[in-house]
Amino acid sequence: MNANVPAIAGEGLTFEYTTEAGMAPVLRGASLEAARGEVLLVTGPSGSGKTTLLTVLAGMLTPTSGNVRIEGNAINHLGKSERARLRLNRLGFVFQGFNLIRAMSASENVELVLRARGLSRPECRRIARETFERLGIADKLQRLPMQLSGGEQQRVAIARALAGAPAVVLADEPTSSLDSENGAAVIQLLCELARERGSAVVITSHDQRIAPFADRVVTIDDGRCGSS
Repeated sequence: MNANVPAIAGEGLTFEYTTEAGMAPVLRGASLEAARGEVLLVTGPSGSGKTTLLTVLAGMLTPTSGNVRIEGNAINHLGKSERARLRLNRLGFVFQGFNLIRAMSASENVELVLRARGLSRPECRRIARETFERLGIADKLQRLPMQLSGGEQQRVAIARALAGAPAVVLADEPTSSLDSENGAAVIQLLCELARERGSAVVITSHDQRIAPFADRVVTIDDGRCGSS
């Protein structure tokens, strides 16, 4: 990939919901980009469009207008299956509620993604173990999500998102369910690991304590982005 091409870019993104009263705009021409190894924080008040922006960038929602490019490739025209394949191979997503499979161990939650990418079982276990060691939870490999604290579950979610060194990692309000100490710790680890692996990171949050870990901060308000 050309080093000058952003890992992810949103260009003039608009998005509208259909309501009984008519169309309700959420994004109004939002634009941003992030390079590999860069951490970008998107902050703004509740209802400003942060989560919608992230799900549009991930290809989970199709923008009303505008373009999303992953490593220079436009994804708007892709079908659902093609977008799902792209998310599997090129994107990692840290969900606000962790979204771990409760019946699977912490390691299996990470291995599942890697197996879907076609890696062998031993390779999946090796990558999961190494990532857990880096995140300080190597002793939790066989624990079920319900046996883990909120901070530990968040580390598992980060391990799953970073496994396989994706081009882009998207994180939605990653500190929302964590106390101050755990929140800072997991964000620091996420940013360090992503930079080491050359992944671009876009974090949406109203938590200003994340700002010191980011290379850039972008504000979103009323569906529009601006640097701060």
